[in-house]
Amino acid sequence: MATSNSLITDVEEVQERVRVEIATLQTGASGLLKWSEGELEIVNDDQQRNAEDLLIGLRQAYKAADEKRKDLLKPVDETRSRIQALFKPYLERIEAASQALTRQLGAYHEAQRRSAEEAKNLLLQQEADRVADARANGEIVEALTFMPDEMPEVAKTSHAHLGSVTYREDIEVTIVNLRLIPRDLMLPDMPKIKARAKSGMEIPGVLVTKKLIPVTRAGV
Repeated sequence: MATSNSLITDVEEVQERVRVEIATLQTGASGLLKWSEGELEIVNDDQQRNAEDLLIGLRQAYKAADEKRKDLLKPVDETRSRIQALFKPYLERIEAASQALTRQLGAYHEAQRRSAEEAKNLLLQQEADRVADARANGEIVEALTFMPDEMPEVAKTSHAHLGSVTYREDIEVTIVNLRLIPRDLMLPDMPKIKARAKSGMEIPGVLVTKKLIPVTRAGV
């Protein structure tokens, strides 16, 4: 079984290999980058062709680097997928148990809150009845027979043996009728909008700006 130290060593070896590969790619493209990152001016056909050559070279360099990146990541991605698959059943079991406890604790906390609310309303009603009776009998109305901090309340934070749990109010939203949702809450579908704009159709509320994209191909 691999230890933490061996895993760290493996990671460091991979990082070093990646640095070497990147350095090799950068060395091969150093001249290209030097010219491309300078201040270019295109005012004639020769300069246009030179700039096009630079663009083709840059895209070839990008493709080579991206392919190398994917090649180096492939074993990492495969390992990540295997690790995730191994952890998934255990994590799902924990999550299911946590959700079940969350529902039960939420229901109990809500029952406590309702009970406290009912007790509070009862106290307030009793106080209102006392005040009304006193006034009806011509008596002087006394102050509250209880302090506000004596009103029944359920603490939002509960302290357990291993720590504390805070019950924070939240909401759950479920879409039951998509057609009734206001339009301002709908996200625009940009791929569909772009496809329709390319077809020549006018789209209200959309500004279409044409632009030229150089499509490069080496060896022509």
